[in-house]
Formats: sequence, C-alpha cells, structure tokens
Amino acid sequence: MVVKVPEYLYHHQRDLIKAVLEADKGKWFVVKAFRQNAGKTFALQNLIIFIALTRPESVSIFIEPTNAQCAKVAEETAKAAVGVGVRFNGSTNTLRFQNGSMVLFKSGESDPATVRGYTAKKGGIVIVDEASFIKDEYFNTLFPVVQKFKATLVLASTPDNQAGTFYNLYKKGENEQGTQNRVQSINWSKYLHEMFTEEELEFYRSIYSARRFRTEVLGEFSDSDGEVFKKVDKAVRDGIDLYGRIDLVSVDWGSGQGKDYTAVCYWNEKKELIKLDYFNELSPVEQIEKLTSQWNEIRPRKVIVEQNSIGAVYLDMIKRGSNGYRVEGFQTDNKSKNRIIDKLAAGFEHELIHMPKHEELIHELACYEEQTTKSGQRTYNARVGAHDDLVMAMAIGWDELNPERGHYSVRVH
Repeated sequence: MVVKVPEYLYHHQRDLIKAVLEADKGKWFVVKAFRQNAGKTFALQNLIIFIALTRPESVSIFIEPTNAQCAKVAEETAKAAVGVGVRFNGSTNTLRFQNGSMVLFKSGESDPATVRGYTAKKGGIVIVDEASFIKDEYFNTLFPVVQKFKATLVLASTPDNQAGTFYNLYKKGENEQGTQNRVQSINWSKYLHEMFTEEELEFYRSIYSARRFRTEVLGEFSDSDGEVFKKVDKAVRDGIDLYGRIDLVSVDWGSGQGKDYTAVCYWNEKKELIKLDYFNELSPVEQIEKLTSQWNEIRPRKVIVEQNSIGAVYLDMIKRGSNGYRVEGFQTDNKSKNRIIDKLAAGFEHELIHMPKHEELIHELACYEEQTTKSGQRTYNARVGAHDDLVMAMAIGWDELNPERGHYSVRVH
C-alpha cells in the first residue's frame, strides 16, 4: 500500500510526520508546540495511522495524560481510520488493522507498572501527547519499553515550566543538533508566522497574560514561578475619584456567618475600581437587604453577581428588590474562571487597571497562584489559607467592562 502524507495538513504537521517516517530505528523526537490552533493531537493521530498502515504487524503505543483524554483520542483515531478497515475495542482502547498492525492507547494517569507488559515492535512507535504533564516516574517505566526493540519515540507537548523530563529532553536535543544524535528537538514556533499575522499575534498579546501568551501562542517554556498578577503596584492610583458615580457593581458571594466572604467591587464609568466591600458576618437575607438598600440609593447602571449554587437564589432576590438598575448573573466554572482571571492578569500587565490602595485586595492578588493539572489544564486558586473573594469579584467586574473583541481563526495555506 502506498500512503502519501495529505497536502491538507499544515507544514509543521507534514514535516513532523515525514521526519518520523524517514527516521532510523531508536530515534527520539521532542516536539514543542503552541496550543493555539496548532493541531498537535490531530497530527499525532495521523502519524500513528501512517505507521500502522505502512508497517504491517507493527505494534505502536499512544499515551495521553488522563483516562478521559485516552478514551477520547482512541475513539477519534478509530473514526479517522475507518476508511482503511479497522476494528476498535473501546473497553481496552485498542485499534487493530487489516494488515495485522495494532495501536494501543494508554493513560499516564494509570499505574506506570501497567506499561511494562507492552512493547512497541516491528516498526511500531511510541507517542506521548502533552508530555509536559506526564509524571517523571511514568517515563522511568516507559523508556525501557521503548528501548527494548529500539522503537521511535515522539514526545509532543505545549510547553509548561522549565523543569521535568519533557523540558530536559527538549534541551538535550536542542543542544546536540545533528542527524546522528539520538534526540531531535522540533520547535513548531518557527512556523508561527505561517499560522498568524502580526496583527493576530498582537491581538492575542493584548488579551492574554504574558505567561499564557508565551506558552500557548508562542509555544515557549515559561520561567514563571506561578505568580498570576504582576504590576499590581502600577494599578494603585491616588487620583481616582472615590466618590464619583457608580457605573457597575460586581459581586462574588460567600456563605457568610463566619465563613467565606461576600466581596463587592464598585466601578465608575472610566472602568476604575473606586470602592470595595467584603463581609462574612451576615445571614443570606441580611446580605441581600444590606446590598439592595445601598444599590437602590446609588442606582448603578448594572449589577452583575455570581450565580453558582446559592448565588442563583441571591440573584432572584436581588432582581425582585432592584429599583432602576439591571441585574445579571455570572456562571463560574473552571473554563469561565480561567478566562476572567487571565483577562484580569492581562489588565494588570498592560497597566489598564486603576484602583485605590486596598490592603486586603493587594494581599489576595499576591497570594493568587496558577497551577497546571496532569491533563495540561490551567487552574487558578488562592494559596492555602488565603482568600480569593475580592479577586473573583474584581475579575467578574473587569470581564463585564471589557467584553471580548472577537477572535481570529487561522487561515488555511
């Protein structure tokens, strides 16, 4: 069977597939990819199908960081290969081809010992997707599996911090370039200008925090220590009119009565934060009475409140008690939280935010941290023992005042 790399793939996808197909046995490829529109997993799926079709009776292994990702990618690959005749076992996430080739999909979330019983052989390869987020001990078990039959290894990932197996192997391949070297680093960042115009890059730079822009758009390793908000001191201004007209009120609800705080941010028409309030000594009914009484007096243009769980009840109560202002809810989940926190971080970094000196808010901003889960997802939370109520109220308000300006999609070349 003659199989050609399809022309509809982007240059960086085609170049990777060709490099692996033409490589000597035992070659290791370390691919540093940007997340934004790169099509990394799609390229890896195409690659492993090519290997299975062109190397009869081969056994290849495809590893994803989590069980859910493993099942999803296995099913997607099976659908992509349906035209060449495959049998897919969804319970074991195994693909079998008519020529006797087999692809095993495994999860980095499982016990590393479960990998020991499998071997990539007869020209089969091992692919590790989002390798930055695979634990180092998993690689300690995986590498002997690769070496037993001198299988080709492909590690591909959006870069994260400057540490770990993926980072170390990438630097090794980068520092020892040459066709004879065992490890070859591939930097998809060099294809960046085929994917984005300068205008598009500037757009993403203006709406993303520096860390997110660096890792997800430029595809570069971050030197960040997990600190989320930078240049907070630049946002503190003495000339803000603290008694001006209130345009927007944003609220993050707490359970009250000695527990989490309810935090309230007041914004003027210049998008300046001019007042903050937070309390945890009131019952839910007392909170609503206190706030609606204040808002009915100052009559802001709009009030936006968190509406998760008990917040939905609060939202309904506020709507019934409002007098002359709009009331809307904000639904917080991991995706929306990441979006508004990243937008707030970008606001600080681009020195767009003006606020009074408020010690509790400044403390919360300093104690806010970013972490990356084993599936490669970013999460934002307060440091253990610290609060984030004012941060969330501020992020909800800043998001409302700065709606998305649209987004770019990558052109097909």
